[in-house]
Amino acid sequence: MPWRTALANVALGLQILDVAPDKAEQVARGWLARLGLAGHENDYPHALSGGMRQRVSIARAFAVEPELLLCDEPFSALDEMTARDLRAEFVRLVRQNDKTAVFITHQINEAMEIGDRVLVCHRPARIAFEARMDAHARDGGRQAIQDRIIRVLSLDATAAA
Repeated sequence: MPWRTALANVALGLQILDVAPDKAEQVARGWLARLGLAGHENDYPHALSGGMRQRVSIARAFAVEPELLLCDEPFSALDEMTARDLRAEFVRLVRQNDKTAVFITHQINEAMEIGDRVLVCHRPARIAFEARMDAHARDGGRQAIQDRIIRVLSLDATAAA
């Protein structure tokens, strides 16, 4: 929210959950520091880069300790280097905090890079392909999975025409 500082943005979910103000501030400061934003707590979104704003969003999401994180193309507006760094950090945080994330993306490489499981959906809400991104898939089978995803997606495009 553009009228709230980074700290106030991260604390928002905690405030909605009726967490005591001092505790909400402590948790929000901790998450900002963890995401490399210590010293930017009082900055407004317009003063932050796109990557920094996305880090604030990630901090806000994790601060409320959700069981499940729903992410709809969270890095699509970022440059590729910033997006790459944030994807790696996001995966690390999900694993460190033992969370589950559903990550929606139109980027095949992004899905394969961060996902333990990749699903390709066709309309209406039908799973057309599923791949487990285990050690075998990450090593030698990656190209075969990517080729299969492209075939499945092209079938959907043909059906839609």
